[in-house]
Amino acid sequence: MLIDINTEQDYRREQREQTPSVSPELSAALTIQVREVGLDERAVRLLECIELEQSLQRGAARAEISYSNAWLLLNRLEEALGCRLVERKLGGATGGGSNLTEDGQAWVLRFRRLEQRLKEDLLIIQQNEFR
Repeated sequence: MLIDINTEQDYRREQREQTPSVSPELSAALTIQVREVGLDERAVRLLECIELEQSLQRGAARAEISYSNAWLLLNRLEEALGCRLVERKLGGATGGGSNLTEDGQAWVLRFRRLEQRLKEDLLIIQQNEFR
Protein backbone atom coordinates (compact mmCIF):
# COMPACT_ATOMS: atom_id res chain seq x y z
CA MET A 1 0.00 0.00 0.00
CA LEU A 2 1.39 3.39 -0.99
CA ILE A 3 0.41 6.62 0.66
CA ASP A 4 0.86 9.98 -1.02
CA ILE A 5 2.17 12.47 1.55
CA ASN A 6 3.36 15.80 0.23
CA THR A 7 2.91 18.17 3.13
CA GLU A 8 3.04 18.15 6.89
CA GLN A 9 -0.76 18.46 6.86
CA ASP A 10 -0.99 15.27 4.79
CA TYR A 11 1.34 13.55 7.24
CA ARG A 12 -0.66 14.62 10.30
CA ARG A 13 -3.97 13.61 8.68
CA GLU A 14 -2.58 10.21 7.73
CA GLN A 15 -1.08 9.74 11.18
CA ARG A 16 -4.47 10.46 12.80
CA GLU A 17 -6.20 8.01 10.48
CA GLN A 18 -3.65 5.24 11.08
CA THR A 19 -3.26 5.71 14.85
CA PRO A 20 -5.95 4.43 17.20
CA SER A 21 -7.61 7.26 19.09
CA VAL A 22 -5.90 7.85 22.41
CA SER A 23 -7.28 10.43 24.78
CA PRO A 24 -4.92 10.85 27.70
CA GLU A 25 -5.84 13.19 30.52
CA LEU A 26 -3.39 15.61 32.07
CA SER A 27 -3.46 16.32 35.77
CA ALA A 28 -1.38 18.36 38.16
CA ALA A 29 -1.44 19.09 41.87
CA LEU A 30 -1.12 22.69 42.98
CA THR A 31 1.12 23.65 45.89
CA ILE A 32 1.75 27.23 46.95
CA GLN A 33 5.19 26.99 48.51
CA VAL A 34 6.00 29.60 51.18
CA ARG A 35 9.21 29.32 53.22
CA GLU A 36 9.43 25.56 52.67
CA VAL A 37 5.83 25.00 53.78
CA GLY A 38 3.28 23.98 51.18
CA LEU A 39 -0.30 25.16 51.01
CA ASP A 40 -1.75 22.25 49.07
CA GLU A 41 -5.04 20.38 48.61
CA ARG A 42 -4.70 18.66 51.99
CA ALA A 43 -4.11 21.93 53.85
CA VAL A 44 -6.91 23.77 52.05
CA ARG A 45 -9.28 20.86 52.65
CA LEU A 46 -8.45 21.08 56.37
CA LEU A 47 -9.21 24.81 56.39
CA GLU A 48 -12.51 24.26 54.55
CA CYS A 49 -13.49 21.51 56.99
CA ILE A 50 -12.62 23.67 60.01
CA GLU A 51 -14.87 26.42 58.63
CA LEU A 52 -17.65 23.94 57.89
CA GLU A 53 -17.48 22.24 61.29
CA GLN A 54 -16.55 25.41 63.23
CA SER A 55 -14.12 23.24 65.16
CA LEU A 56 -10.50 22.26 64.66
CA GLN A 57 -11.09 18.81 66.12
CA ARG A 58 -14.19 18.03 64.02
CA GLY A 59 -12.66 19.71 60.96
CA ALA A 60 -9.55 17.54 61.26
CA ALA A 61 -11.70 14.42 61.58
CA ARG A 62 -13.75 15.41 58.53
CA ALA A 63 -10.54 16.07 56.54
CA GLU A 64 -9.24 12.68 57.73
CA ILE A 65 -6.21 14.22 59.44
CA SER A 66 -5.29 13.42 63.02
CA TYR A 67 -5.91 16.26 65.46
CA SER A 68 -2.20 16.51 66.32
CA ASN A 69 -1.18 16.62 62.64
CA ALA A 70 -3.86 19.24 61.96
CA TRP A 71 -2.41 21.42 64.74
CA LEU A 72 1.11 21.00 63.40
CA LEU A 73 0.07 21.77 59.83
CA LEU A 74 -1.96 24.79 60.86
CA ASN A 75 0.83 26.21 63.03
CA ARG A 76 3.45 25.70 60.29
CA LEU A 77 1.21 27.37 57.69
CA GLU A 78 0.45 30.34 59.92
CA GLU A 79 4.12 30.81 60.72
CA ALA A 80 5.17 30.56 57.05
CA LEU A 81 2.39 32.84 55.78
CA GLY A 82 2.83 35.33 58.60
CA CYS A 83 -0.85 35.51 59.46
CA ARG A 84 -3.54 33.76 61.45
CA LEU A 85 -5.65 31.44 59.32
CA VAL A 86 -7.93 30.18 62.07
CA GLU A 87 -9.46 32.01 65.02
CA ARG A 88 -9.50 29.64 67.97
CA LYS A 89 -11.91 30.04 70.87
CA LEU A 90 -11.14 28.08 74.01
CA GLY A 91 -13.72 25.60 75.23
CA GLY A 92 -15.27 25.53 78.65
CA ALA A 93 -18.77 26.28 79.89
CA THR A 94 -19.55 28.51 76.90
CA GLY A 95 -18.01 26.06 74.44
CA GLY A 96 -15.15 26.63 72.08
CA GLY A 97 -14.85 26.71 68.37
CA SER A 98 -12.75 27.66 65.40
CA ASN A 99 -13.44 29.77 62.34
CA LEU A 100 -11.34 30.93 59.44
CA THR A 101 -10.03 34.46 59.71
CA GLU A 102 -10.32 36.84 56.76
CA ASP A 103 -6.76 35.83 55.84
CA GLY A 104 -7.69 32.16 56.06
CA GLN A 105 -10.69 32.67 53.79
CA ALA A 106 -8.56 34.68 51.35
CA TRP A 107 -5.91 31.93 51.12
CA VAL A 108 -8.57 29.27 50.51
CA LEU A 109 -10.19 31.38 47.78
CA ARG A 110 -6.81 32.17 46.20
CA PHE A 111 -5.87 28.47 46.16
CA ARG A 112 -9.22 27.40 44.64
CA ARG A 113 -9.04 30.17 42.03
CA LEU A 114 -5.49 29.15 41.01
CA GLU A 115 -6.51 25.49 41.01
CA GLN A 116 -9.37 26.26 38.61
CA ARG A 117 -7.08 28.23 36.30
CA LEU A 118 -4.58 25.36 36.33
CA LYS A 119 -7.33 22.89 35.34
CA GLU A 120 -8.47 25.17 32.52
CA ASP A 121 -4.90 25.60 31.25
CA LEU A 122 -4.29 21.85 31.40
CA LEU A 123 -7.43 21.25 29.36
CA ILE A 124 -6.19 23.66 26.68
CA ILE A 125 -2.77 21.99 26.66
CA GLN A 126 -4.41 18.57 26.44
CA GLN A 127 -6.60 19.66 23.53
CA ASN A 128 -3.60 21.14 21.68
CA GLU A 129 -1.22 18.25 22.31
CA PHE A 130 -3.58 15.29 21.92
CA ARG A 131 -5.94 16.26 19.11
